Amino acid sequence: MDDERAAFERPQTPAEMRPPAVRRAEEMALVLAHQHDIVADVHQLTSGHALVSVCRGLLIYVDDENYRWTSPDSSQRGGPLLTYATQPANAAARIAQHYMMLRDLPADELLNSRLPLLTDVLIARHVCPI
Repeated sequence: MDDERAAFERPQTPAEMRPPAVRRAEEMALVLAHQHDIVADVHQLTSGHALVSVCRGLLIYVDDENYRWTSPDSSQRGGPLLTYATQPANAAARIAQHYMMLRDLPADELLNSRLPLLTDVLIARHVCPI
């Protein structure tokens, strides 16, 4: 019986074959675009997780459960404030607020801050040192 059912199952679409974290990242990027008019790039990592690049200094790491990023606000101790959300709409709303804080910062000021850049994350996690 199971063999007969398997023969009639619908094949997966290319979107369904992508890792869950990538689909979650794309879903959040769509919410950013449709509800906040913010364009973001989704990058699949070799781990199956994803990065969403919104603007300089606003990079979201996405796994199967969470969206994680560094807030432009400082922690109470003055260091980087790491934050997360579990739902795409909640993440997009907070990221949109952070985008508004960062979009007009001069590049040199942003580069001197503690906010991560896409290249920093890719090199640290996915490039083997020689």
